[in-house]
Amino acid sequence: MTSAAEDVELKNKSKEGISVEDVTIHVKAPTTHRTEDREAENKVVEDLLDPNSKLDFSVVPYLDDLQIARIIKELEPKDLPLIFKKFHAISNERSVKLRTNLSFRNISYKKGEDIYLSGVSGFVKRNTMTCVIGAPDSGITTLMKTIAGRASMDATVTGEVFLDGQPVDEGYSQHLGYIPKDDIHYPTLTVRETLRMSARMRVGEFDDIYNKLKVEIVMKFFGLDGNIASTIVGDDQIRGISGGQKRRVSVAAEIVAGHAIILADLLTNGLDSKTSYDLVKQMQTVAHIKSEINASMISLVQPAPELFELFDYLLLMSKGRSIFFGPVKYGGTYPVIDFLNSLGFHRPPGKSVPDFLAEISYNPVRFHVTRMSKQMLTALNLPASPGGM
Repeated sequence: MTSAAEDVELKNKSKEGISVEDVTIHVKAPTTHRTEDREAENKVVEDLLDPNSKLDFSVVPYLDDLQIARIIKELEPKDLPLIFKKFHAISNERSVKLRTNLSFRNISYKKGEDIYLSGVSGFVKRNTMTCVIGAPDSGITTLMKTIAGRASMDATVTGEVFLDGQPVDEGYSQHLGYIPKDDIHYPTLTVRETLRMSARMRVGEFDDIYNKLKVEIVMKFFGLDGNIASTIVGDDQIRGISGGQKRRVSVAAEIVAGHAIILADLLTNGLDSKTSYDLVKQMQTVAHIKSEINASMISLVQPAPELFELFDYLLLMSKGRSIFFGPVKYGGTYPVIDFLNSLGFHRPPGKSVPDFLAEISYNPVRFHVTRMSKQMLTALNLPASPGGM
């Protein structure tokens, strides 16, 4: 077995610590250079990365620079569920305080004479993802802001929000991570600096070593490591990372901050279909890690079919009202389609479920049986309606 010094490329060694890919991780120098001692210490790293080992990250403060460097070097994105499980042991004390089941009931939002929301209800359950679909004028952005506690000061908001069945108090925003439709970051900070700041400002209970290590792990999982980690975020005036990478930074910032519930408004707007799918798939992976306390609610206008299938629950909205809330799939069928069919709204042949839902949100009347042409009724095997065209 080769020594860790040969396995891991280390740069910029100084009195303050040792750097891997330009980031100083730790300040403890190796205690030995004997081959047999290094092999024993490498075994600790192997156990940390072994899914069958009970060793967790509580041993991190006892590791030296070379061991920390090797952990980061050998991690793969597919290892995230395992690593989060290992982190869970050291974060458990804080996690107990977090409430992870969010529900909202009869949310209404009025500003002047304009009504933006009227009686909207739903929930976000631990280890699940809820999709909110609606046309641009359906009120989905207003709903996300209201639930996150960011409603306009001059608006009249009624309804109830609960966390684990308890009415929320003034400090409930600590449980929620909110991602607005426009990414907001300091443009001159690098990706790594942005995520470290998020972890340091909002996860004060952890020692700095845990924050740094978790940032490196999350960056690797979201494909933000390597050169991207050292690139400034940028904005309209300063050249930085791409729009898709900024969205990943926004999501990663909320994960390293340790929020139990992430609310992401219009998460995939401006992204191509592959980038959108990859990002939501990564969020699904995090949400479905049973050892983690995490759930997500994401608003979308018109998701692709394969992206829609990633979600567990659906809230369909139109004109500020909720049309349907329930599971995306049940017993191999789509409950929302069965519900709409029972009301006389039918999906045309060849139209995907999410496309149909997006159009129902924008103009539901055109899909009602009384407004369909005879040709469409025949294609759907429906009897001709007296009100049909």
